[in-house]
Amino acid sequence: MIFEEKKDLEFRAWFKAFLRFMLPALGLGVLALFFSVPFRIPGRPELQVAILLEAVWFYTMYAPQMMWAGNIFVGGLLCEIFVPTPPGFLVFWMIMEAELVRVVRMRLCEGGFLFSWFLFSFVSCGASLSLWGLFALRDFLFLSPHPAMFFCLLSIGIYPLFYLLWNSVLYFFLRTKR
Repeated sequence: MIFEEKKDLEFRAWFKAFLRFMLPALGLGVLALFFSVPFRIPGRPELQVAILLEAVWFYTMYAPQMMWAGNIFVGGLLCEIFVPTPPGFLVFWMIMEAELVRVVRMRLCEGGFLFSWFLFSFVSCGASLSLWGLFALRDFLFLSPHPAMFFCLLSIGIYPLFYLLWNSVLYFFLRTKR
């Protein structure tokens, strides 16, 4: 450390800040890439979008300093490459739900699991209905609402699993050693 130059230390600080900025965006991109692989899972595209929306929800709720709007935008653009939704849909809903979580973050923490799940269910229903509407407009047809209901119920149904995953990760990394 004594013999290192000032430029090297500045580069390390810059690189560390850059990684801190890009880690959530790259994590979202890796999730999108992983779930874009054609596994034989029924409802894989809906599951992919639901997991990405829930990842943004929990990242914004538990690590808001790492998930600001520019970072979500970059992560959303990265995810748009792998997600079979209309262009801009995922970025719009990621930014919208992140800003909603920022506005009501303290109430979400005070309200507990059920309040957070209830609020996320409204966001999920809005996302699924808007996705259904965009596909109906694209085809100029009245499409069956069953895929939209499936997407909505799937994202609401896997919320408790994500909640347990995030809380166990937070407990593991933030617990105090005695």
